[in-house]
Amino acid sequence: MRYAEKIKNIIRAILPNEKKQFFTWLYKSLSSVTCSVYLMWVIVLLCVIGTIFPQGEDLDEYIKAGGGYLNLVISFDLLDLFSSPG
Repeated sequence: MRYAEKIKNIIRAILPNEKKQFFTWLYKSLSSVTCSVYLMWVIVLLCVIGTIFPQGEDLDEYIKAGGGYLNLVISFDLLDLFSSPG
């Protein structure tokens, strides 16, 4: 039995009909090639933005270096795009 069939059988056994339809739709959507392509483009866009704007730099340093798009950088906090509390 394939992995996808195992997941479908588990969903059929546990959930009522309305939730089965939702999780079936969710599984089909997330496992599609289209979803993978969209996620890839989001990751590529974030990597390009993270490459263009210096990550972890102070805003004053960015301004002194002649950084453009200041309103965009402040609005979306693009200098800390890849930072995390962890």
